[in-house]
Amino acid sequence: MFGFADLVAALPEGRTYPRHPWRKVFDAVFLGSACQFATAHRIEFESNTGVLSKRIGPISEDTLGYAMQRQDIQPVFELGCTIAKCLKRNGVLHSEWARGRVVAAVDGIEICSSYARCCDACLERKVDRKVDGAICECLQYYHRISAVTLVSTPFPVFLGIRFPQPTETEVAGSLALLQQLVEQLGRRFIDVLVADAIYLQTPFVQAVELWDLEWVINLKDNQPALLAEAERLTVAPATCQWSAGNAGFSLWHLPEVDWPVANRTVRVIKTFGSGSV
Repeated sequence: MFGFADLVAALPEGRTYPRHPWRKVFDAVFLGSACQFATAHRIEFESNTGVLSKRIGPISEDTLGYAMQRQDIQPVFELGCTIAKCLKRNGVLHSEWARGRVVAAVDGIEICSSYARCCDACLERKVDRKVDGAICECLQYYHRISAVTLVSTPFPVFLGIRFPQPTETEVAGSLALLQQLVEQLGRRFIDVLVADAIYLQTPFVQAVELWDLEWVINLKDNQPALLAEAERLTVAPATCQWSAGNAGFSLWHLPEVDWPVANRTVRVIKTFGSGSV
């Protein structure tokens, strides 16, 4: 259905005189990730004498690292978008609970933290750490990525990831990733975007609405005026209440709540569950 092998074979080669073709490197990393092998060293072992020995064959972790460092990430990003388009075209992304809408989540996470090893792209920060029984301030290296994932599907589907620049905030990096996805997939691929409270910022919301996306973002104390108004309006009994035995569910629906910072109103939904709800 996807012609995945042909798509991988068409990816450009980033090395001049490769001993192992890029397709072999890609397959090793792809299948190793699918098998949840945590390190390149483990992929090397499984490719040489383990479960990937017949499918991949001998390959070293140095080869994997050397090849990936020299590979252009844009064609790999476009490959993922090609697969996502095929999934939607074939109805795989349809879900009943989301009423047929494609719902995606955007978030930022940190990966690969270390106190001893770093690379040129590492971010740095000072953290308190217990060393030999004493608390001391240590320099920690880490990477941060932004990710957009489909969450309305029976299983999560990654649409793309992006390593923000050192000077970028998580929100700015995520916006850049969403812009890339809109350019590759089109403005109608995603219907609803969900995000954590850090994304409830005027520039982010404005950009999302320019792409004609509906959005659902958690409301917390980083927007104190909006939160206070929502709490004031939800003191009254819930709009909808449901209970069964020891379980209960309450929902407040506020169609228009003033958001002073953005000079506009927004719809606020508050839910509360108890028991097994």
